[in-house]
Amino acid sequence: MIPMLAWVAKEAPRHQKAAYVAVMAAFTNLAFSASQFGTKYLNRLFAVERERYDEQGMLLIVTTILGLVLPIAAVWVFRPGADGRRHSLERPRLLKVFSTDARPQHPLRKEE
Repeated sequence: MIPMLAWVAKEAPRHQKAAYVAVMAAFTNLAFSASQFGTKYLNRLFAVERERYDEQGMLLIVTTILGLVLPIAAVWVFRPGADGRRHSLERPRLLKVFSTDARPQHPLRKEE
């Protein structure tokens, strides 16, 4: 959590720091939930019981492979393109709501 806060403090625009922290906190919660579900299903798949540890070796191998492959695959999927721009993550839609580039118009009020 601390490295994420340091990154936000350094890289986020001043008027969007709170939005960056909120989005990062949401992604952190999502990662924790996915981790819990993954642990639950791996423990069902590889049943390690008291005094029967024959599944433990395979469970360790699978968790190590998943711990290496999933982050590398995520970096590969979301890597910048040849022109230096990100593929579909140029400007996340959620953060566009908090942008102050343009003044939002009220749907019922006409601009003068």
